[in-house]
Amino acid sequence: MHLKTTAAVVILALTPEIAGHAIPYNIIGDADISVSSYILGIHTSTPRTGTTQLPFQRDIAVFKNPVVPATKWSKWWKKPRTYWANGCGANIWDQNIYYSTAAATKKQYAKATAAQKNYWYYQMPAKKMIDWKGITTTYAQTNRIIKVSPGGWIRMMVHQLNGDGAGPYKCKISSTGEPSGWNAGWIQPTGANNVPGTAKSYSNRVAGTLQDFPLTVDIPANLKCSGSYAGMNNICMMRCENYAINGPFGGCVPFQLVTQTAPAPPPPAATGDNIGDTPQADSYTISPAQASAIAQNATSTTDNDANPSINPTVDPSAEGYKRKLLRFMARDAQPSKEEELVKRELETAQEELVKREAEAHEEELVKVEYEEAMKAKRATADDEALAVALGGEDTPPALIAAAKKQLAAIPSAQKAKLNAKIAAGKKSNAANAGNTGNN
Repeated sequence: MHLKTTAAVVILALTPEIAGHAIPYNIIGDADISVSSYILGIHTSTPRTGTTQLPFQRDIAVFKNPVVPATKWSKWWKKPRTYWANGCGANIWDQNIYYSTAAATKKQYAKATAAQKNYWYYQMPAKKMIDWKGITTTYAQTNRIIKVSPGGWIRMMVHQLNGDGAGPYKCKISSTGEPSGWNAGWIQPTGANNVPGTAKSYSNRVAGTLQDFPLTVDIPANLKCSGSYAGMNNICMMRCENYAINGPFGGCVPFQLVTQTAPAPPPPAATGDNIGDTPQADSYTISPAQASAIAQNATSTTDNDANPSINPTVDPSAEGYKRKLLRFMARDAQPSKEEELVKRELETAQEELVKREAEAHEEELVKVEYEEAMKAKRATADDEALAVALGGEDTPPALIAAAKKQLAAIPSAQKAKLNAKIAAGKKSNAANAGNTGNN
């Protein structure tokens, strides 16, 4: 099937299966620009040249639970996601670690395809959150905590993978050095200090795909920091996030507050091969009424616990396994022969569960392929590509229309540059198609 250029751009820019679409890196502070850092939870082995969920988005921090919105093939379908007001979120990387090592799931994980991992694991409540305390301690021990002065700034580069990794970003600071007990108010960088995009369009801006943008956050002049990690004192924690429906995406940045006698110098010039401003395209957004309707359909609750808890719902199909496990735990005092018998029973039950789920999901995938083929006959190539790229039938029509208009309005010279980036991303997607874990 041949797609128009605009449609091809959209498919790669907004691949639908994914959890997160942007990641901050190369973070520096005004007090010592020789010290650079990353958001908590990043894994530098993750390639940044493509757009697909695995491997390119596996370490992106997401602030809602599950980290990937559930589709109709997930047992979490039509259940609300929980917004983590505290903590540093969760990512796919840590879910991979959990499911690949847990006794009850490691066999299933080893056999699962990328699509099955998405439905079975990433679209279910998170099992593991980003270890902000442990990582911050490591950063303190390895000179990775940036230094900032009161009234200074923090500058980071944001790599936008897909359409909804755009801006704007907002940031909040905790003087305690932990991701809770936040100081009053959000810091909202303006103009060139923020990543292009609008909150009104839920941080959807396809013109920014596979590009890097500076995000500069001004630090309050009266800020105090009281956190301590590995002997390093005066630590604050900052968390930045965008407005994406599938997110929010962003991350946490610990920093040390240091007193400077001289005024903070301006941030160094940011480098990035961007296509440039696109005011013609960016003028297309959605109406307030459409934005309100989208917000009502994207149901979520809020977890205000100081340290968000992990309380995943038990998979209904695993209830039998759970009962057997509880029975085994209650028999600890029984003779070893009985223990071995129950263990074998448990292993058999788990193997049967894995087999049944694999067969069921194989049937579901066949149905999906059939439905998509039928849909292709009823829709134009452009409309089909847009629907798939923005999340299929679950995508708000208003966002589909806005993205279509945005792409059509990009001037030809900039469109050519964007298409070149997308073409390179497509090659990288294909080259990394077999990388579905943390390797």
